[in-house]
Parts: sequence; C-alpha cells; structure tokens
Amino acid sequence: MRKEILCSLLISIFLLLTACQSGGAPAPAPAATAPPAEKSFSAKDHLEQAKIHLKEAKEKLDKEGTYDCCIEPDCDWCALKEGSCPCAKLVKSHKPVCPDCKFGWEHGKGHVEGIKPEDVTTTLEHSHGEGAEHQTGQQGKHEHRH
Repeated sequence: MRKEILCSLLISIFLLLTACQSGGAPAPAPAATAPPAEKSFSAKDHLEQAKIHLKEAKEKLDKEGTYDCCIEPDCDWCALKEGSCPCAKLVKSHKPVCPDCKFGWEHGKGHVEGIKPEDVTTTLEHSHGEGAEHQTGQQGKHEHRH
C-alpha cells in the first residue's frame, strides 16, 4: 500500500510540475515547416548545370592566370582534379600532360606550336601538387614523384 501511495504521489508531483512549466495550458505543437518546394531536376538537368558551372569556373581560373591549357576546347580534367591547368607549359617542356589533354592531342585539338601529337605523353597519376616532379618510371611510364 505504501508503494502505491508513493507512486501516486510521485506521479501527482510530476503532473503538477509539468502543468506549472507550461502555464497550465499544453504547449502548442511546433509549426511544421516544410522545405521550400524544390523543382525536381533530372540527372540530365544536373549534368547540364554542372557543365555550365565548370565552364564558369574555368573562365575564372583563366582570368586569374591559373588555367593555361594546351588543347581547344580546354580540358576538364585539370579543373576537376587540380583547380588549375599548366598543361601548355608542361607540353612545351616535353613533360606529361593530363589525360584529357593527351586525348585532345590525339584527336587534333592541340594548339601549341612546334609540338607533335605523338610527342605528347600523359599519366593517370597526373598531379599538379607542390614540388611534383615528372619522372619516367618502369617501362617508360611517366609518373610524378613528390
């Protein structure tokens, strides 16, 4: 019996405290705020927007003097992977360029005078990292060493 009285007393105190905190009236339910209606884009729409943003980013990099590509139209690889493109300088120095640029040279898109497409090299490990040195690895494969 004592346990029942104690339990009832604790429940009464809890209810009294809860009522006092809310001013006697139940707290209003929070207003449901639905996110603003967002237009549903298809994957194709997203890709088109990505192309526009990439083009704008490359134009800004070019104005900043950090995008000097050796093919026309310029590559996407360097913008997406490195945020800059030194491939025109690299190809003039007979160093490996990014895979996009190599592909462009192979398809007649190169625009650096005095360079033959067959002389352009690349590597999938292409990187513009600080102090990256272009070296020839095993089997004539070009790679960067940091």
